[in-house]
Amino acid sequence: MNLNKKKIEFLPQMMKNRLYNFSRALDEKIGVNKVSLNPAEKQEISVLKNVNKGKVAYIIGNGPSVRLSDIEKLSQEITFCANRFYLTYDSTDFRPSYYLVSDPQMIEDFGAEIIKKSSSKNFIVSIFRPKLSGEYYWLPMTPTAPFMFSTDISQNLSSGGAVIVAGIQIAYYMGIRKIVLYGIDHNFEFSLLKNNTSHYNQAVGDNNHFIPNYRSGTSWCPPDMGLIENSIKNCDKFLRTKGGWLKNGTRGGKLEVCERIDIDKFL
Repeated sequence: MNLNKKKIEFLPQMMKNRLYNFSRALDEKIGVNKVSLNPAEKQEISVLKNVNKGKVAYIIGNGPSVRLSDIEKLSQEITFCANRFYLTYDSTDFRPSYYLVSDPQMIEDFGAEIIKKSSSKNFIVSIFRPKLSGEYYWLPMTPTAPFMFSTDISQNLSSGGAVIVAGIQIAYYMGIRKIVLYGIDHNFEFSLLKNNTSHYNQAVGDNNHFIPNYRSGTSWCPPDMGLIENSIKNCDKFLRTKGGWLKNGTRGGKLEVCERIDIDKFL
């Protein structure tokens, strides 16, 4: 296999076209239907409005810095986990309040497994309605550039380049104005697949998470770090206009666009 190894920071905005090609790539790849929420679905979502008003939420990433001992202290808090966090369930009794997935490749490769094993209220955020069985809320995504914060998730969410950005907007809809990020290392190493023509299957690398064999050897699409940073900055700015904030409690990592806190003292 011919690989072209690079660090994410040296990519010259390789994902700039990602937003513009989102619809076509998803439609061709996983055969889903682009529709809005129907009235019944909107009603289901409306029940979530302000359901956690005034509470603090923790959005938990899967970066290498994560310690299950930290997360287990949050069992009585409002928590959001994402993607393949369920792979830890044999090692901990912790279960998040809500479960998120928004990456098209993650939805295709592991969506059915996530819904089956998450043991939480599931949110799938995508431009198209996924053809997946099981219990989950589907939330329509709009690939906006620049990022625009959505206050009504029954209408749309702005992608923001990362599942944590979707989580922030969902938390806001639930009445949460103060949000702590944890385990968002914001640092990826991978190898690009040379001569690859796929929009999503661009890279391989499985050492970017605290969970072993996180991607089970599948290829994936590297994130647009600049887009993510801009989105997080805008989320923080918006929340502060509403009396809230976004703070980073990650142990180390490279996310430096919002205020850091000492997670030990905060917990």
